[in-house]
Amino acid sequence: MLCEPVENNELIFRVRTMMATRSHSSEIVSLPPTSADSVQTKSSLFLPSAATPVETSAIERQDSYSVTALTDITDRSLHAALARLTGGLSPAALGSAYLDWAVHLAGAPGKRLQLCDKAFRKSIRFANYATRCALEGGRSECCIEPLSQDRRFAGENWQIWPFNFISQAFLLQQQWWHNATTGVRGVSKRHEDMLEFGSRQLLDMAAPSNFPLTNPIILERTVSTGGFNLVRGTQHFIEDWERAVSGKKPLGTERFKVGKDVAVTPGKIVYRNGLIELIQYAPATETVRPEPILIVPAWIMKYYILDLSSQNSLVKFLTEQGFTGVHDFLEKPGPGRSLACDGRLSIIGHSRCA
Repeated sequence: MLCEPVENNELIFRVRTMMATRSHSSEIVSLPPTSADSVQTKSSLFLPSAATPVETSAIERQDSYSVTALTDITDRSLHAALARLTGGLSPAALGSAYLDWAVHLAGAPGKRLQLCDKAFRKSIRFANYATRCALEGGRSECCIEPLSQDRRFAGENWQIWPFNFISQAFLLQQQWWHNATTGVRGVSKRHEDMLEFGSRQLLDMAAPSNFPLTNPIILERTVSTGGFNLVRGTQHFIEDWERAVSGKKPLGTERFKVGKDVAVTPGKIVYRNGLIELIQYAPATETVRPEPILIVPAWIMKYYILDLSSQNSLVKFLTEQGFTGVHDFLEKPGPGRSLACDGRLSIIGHSRCA
């Protein structure tokens, strides 16, 4: 009696298990094939083939190289054209110097007040000079003297009215601009030097000595030659422009031969490597000093920059003072000799030790 319930219970459990298994298997089998295919198709969209990433990365690298090359060529071409137009001057450097000066000057009301005071005082000084000239027949003591190296207004013709007015007004204006471009607090020394030099160059371009109508010497020469000086000047301008456009050397350079007209101090090459030639000049006195002088010219200059002629040769002067001049001549880089700055300094150091 006790086993029957157990057997019945076990049978019931087996029957229920079989029914549940059949029901589960029937559900799986009854799934339509299209659903399974669609599931497989959808899953395949998210699992790309193994060759796709490699091909994509190769294409991306190729595109990246192309864009980099195009960018480099475009920038270099633009910079080369801009350098040819500006004569090698960097507009970015000049612009940064000007902005540095303008911003700090705008934030310096005391400096601006000082400049206004200087402009007022210079105006009063020029007015007094004009009054004295009018009372003394057009000649009076100058209200401002040019710098010692400035010989543009040194002629007697510049002391006659109205050219004395023009020259004095220009010198006063030049001095004011020097005060305006220097001494501004906050401006870096490099930018201040650039701005002061640039303003001086612009003022020199506008100097009255550069224009025929405001230069008494040119006017006198024009009258004496009947205007042929202007004709010759025009011819020289056209010739210089033609040589500059065609890439020819300036007129007159053929008269200077190295070893004959320039670099005539006797000497010999005592050392040579892939970058430099070491020239030792012969002594010009019976006794020489125990230590030689080593001259290293700038890389952009010729080795005979300090030995141009017998009248202006530092090398000749040193040899006449008993020095055995030694000149460090840097050759121009050629094919296969691309050295960085460190490499050049290393070779120069080895040559000096030799």
